Amino acid sequence: MRADIVLSIDFELRWGVQDKLGDDFAAYRRNLEGVADVVPGTLEVFEKCGARATWAIVGAVACEGWDEWADRAPPSPLYLDTKLRWRDEYRKGDPRGRLYFAPRLVELVRAADGQELGSHTFSHVYMGEPGLVRRDAEADTASVVALFRQKWNAAPTSFVFPRNQVGFVDVLKHHGFDTWRENPEAFYWSLTSSAQNASVVRLLRLADGLLPMGTRSFRRDAPVHRASHFVRFGLSGLAWKAHMRRLVDEARALRPGEVLHLWWHPHNLGADVSASLARLTTLLDALRTNAPSYVRFANMNDVTRLGGSSPAVH
Repeated sequence: MRADIVLSIDFELRWGVQDKLGDDFAAYRRNLEGVADVVPGTLEVFEKCGARATWAIVGAVACEGWDEWADRAPPSPLYLDTKLRWRDEYRKGDPRGRLYFAPRLVELVRAADGQELGSHTFSHVYMGEPGLVRRDAEADTASVVALFRQKWNAAPTSFVFPRNQVGFVDVLKHHGFDTWRENPEAFYWSLTSSAQNASVVRLLRLADGLLPMGTRSFRRDAPVHRASHFVRFGLSGLAWKAHMRRLVDEARALRPGEVLHLWWHPHNLGADVSASLARLTTLLDALRTNAPSYVRFANMNDVTRLGGSSPAVH
C-alpha cells in the first residue's frame, strides 16, 4: 500500500485578500502581480520532479474580465462583518482587472500533466461566516459548476474552502463534489471565522509549522482531506530551515495508507519569484529524497479514487 504527499494550491488572486487590503491597491501588489510568473514557474518545477497537485481556483479568476464576471457572479453574501462584503470600489480600483482575472494562467494549469482543477468557490465566499446563508452557498456553487461545464465541458470534484471555513458540505455533494479539504484537528486550526482569528491563534499555527507539535499526517479517509501544513515560503532563513525540517520529518515518517497534505497560494511566492521557486524546488527534492519508497506525489482526485498513475516521489 502506498502513502501520498498531496499538494493543493489556492489560486485566488485579489479575491482572496481584498477584505484585508480594502481600497489600497498598492498594498501587496507585487505579490499579486508576481503570480503571472509564479504559475508557469511552479508548473515547470512540478514537471521536473513529477509532482501532481490540485489547483483550487476561485472561479472568477477564469473570467476574461469584469463583463464576464458580472454575467456569472451570484449575489454577494450579506456578511455580518461588513468588511467581508463585496464593494464596487474594488472594480473601480482595478478597472482592467489585472489583479482579479487570469484566464490564461488557468488554462496553463488545466493543460499541464497531473494537475487537477478544483474549486475555491466562485467569488471566494466564506462558508462559515455569520450572514452567509444556504441560498448563498447554493448560488455560488452552482456558478462554479456552470463555469466549468461551459468553459471546459467538465465538472469539478475537489473543493477547498476559503479561509478553511468548512460548511454546507451537503450543498457541495449535491453539485457533484466528492472530496474537500478540511482543517487539522488541533483546536487552533478550527478557529477560522474573522472574529476567532486572534493573534494567539495565528501564533499557534506558526509554531505548529516550526516545532514538533504533533503529527499532521492522516489516514486516508475519502472524501475528507485534512490539511497537514500551510507551506510558509516567506519565512526568514533560520525559520525556513526549521519549517522545512518539520515538513521533511513528517514525510519521512509516513506509513502506508497515510497522507501528508501541503498547501499554499501562488501569491505567497510572488514577492520574490526566483527565490520562492528555488525554495519550492529544494522542498520537493527534500521530500522526494527522505520519504519512503512507497510515497508518491498526488492531487486530491488521485487519493479520493485510490488509483491514478502518478510516480513515486523517488
